[in-house]
Amino acid sequence: MEKLPEPINDFLDKASIVALQEAQGDLELARLEISRLSCVIRDTSAECSHLRNELSRTISLQEKEKEDTQHQLTVLRQQLEQALASLREKEAEANVASEDAELILLQLHQVQEELERYFLVSRRQSEMLSASSNISKKAFALISAIA
Repeated sequence: MEKLPEPINDFLDKASIVALQEAQGDLELARLEISRLSCVIRDTSAECSHLRNELSRTISLQEKEKEDTQHQLTVLRQQLEQALASLREKEAEANVASEDAELILLQLHQVQEELERYFLVSRRQSEMLSASSNISKKAFALISAIA
């Protein structure tokens, strides 16, 4: 600590000098504390700045991921709509094919019944022809026997 010039010393008593020296020491401690706190503030500010930058990068990445995810969702929704439209088309085609098959089956049954009817008529005609032939033979035999 720096000593005061001699004429000033004469006016001041020792207690004042001690008080001034203590105050000067307190000021020096306060300056050191301010310097330390300035360093802490500077370091904290730098750390905050670094964290702010990291947060900004993280937010940017998350926004990009969100955009990508939304784009993928849009594409998937479009694909789903296309698949559903295709499914509805296939269902409609299947319904038409089913109706066509039912109609063909109905026609097949009708043809089968008609064929069965013609078969029975044909068999009846064969039976009648056979009976007619037998009658003709008997008639011819009777005519031959009479003549």
